[in-house]
Amino acid sequence: TIAGGDVVVDGLTVTVAATLAAEDDEGDIPFEVVVHDLTGNELTVNALTAGVTWLDKTAPTIVSAHSDRRWVRGGDLLTLVLTYAEHPADDGAVGVLQSSPLPVVTFADGNAADSVVVDGLTVTATYTVQADDADGPIAFSVTVKDDIGVNANEAIATVALTDGYETDIDNTAPTIVSCVADDDHVRAGNVLTLSLEFDDGAGQSTIQQSPMPVVSVMGNEPDSVTIDGLSMEVVYTIRGDDDEGALYFSVTVIDDMDAGTGNTAEAVTELTSGSTIVDLSLPVMTASVTDRSYYSCVMTVELTITVT
Repeated sequence: TIAGGDVVVDGLTVTVAATLAAEDDEGDIPFEVVVHDLTGNELTVNALTAGVTWLDKTAPTIVSAHSDRRWVRGGDLLTLVLTYAEHPADDGAVGVLQSSPLPVVTFADGNAADSVVVDGLTVTATYTVQADDADGPIAFSVTVKDDIGVNANEAIATVALTDGYETDIDNTAPTIVSCVADDDHVRAGNVLTLSLEFDDGAGQSTIQQSPMPVVSVMGNEPDSVTIDGLSMEVVYTIRGDDDEGALYFSVTVIDDMDAGTGNTAEAVTELTSGSTIVDLSLPVMTASVTDRSYYSCVMTVELTITVT
């Protein structure tokens, strides 16, 4: 008896075929086969001599799902590693995930994974982030089945990380909020400080410092560049050979990804308020005259000096 299975005898071989029912109990499949030889000697078989026969009605459950990156942007390769459990530890059965066909894995807006590898109860999926993927927490879905054939038990889709990094997509470069100078007129030898504030939306909270941002003032390297989160301070000493006129500069920053290259902002080349003029020319007297040629005592002399 094995759930009322059909029996076929071929010489000394007995084959029993049975269809398991939905209401059958999960676990070791009980059976009993009683055979007789032609003289009437009886043999009862109710255990396998090798392996196990298990009725599996339980879908795999997620144990852990983690990512190898905290922040990613278009072009970055992201790897997810998911580990499942197929049975309680005391069941005595060792489950395996179905690998043919492979689990259904999608990222972002339904994009297919680059690769999916199944190893026992572990799934490793890789994905190259697209430039048009939405900023914010990485969206993904992984649906696995246990490896018991056409009627395999399908797990609930895994759509969230369980441990390790939270992974966010950041495809947006920092934008300038304010850029001001601490002086409106400077000459050779004056120390000028530019203060810049950036915003990175829902992305990074700091500007990349290694390598440092590309900064020039009047076409020269600054004295120093200091970064604190999304704030930057640039110090420059005006030189005697700098161009006269409006101060010009260029500051290009990148947000600070945990690995790889961040998003490069548009170069900041103007103050957001105020202006700064570089004036290196000494005044030149063009005229010095009095209001008359001769004076007597107690008269007031009026002297007029004209300079450019």
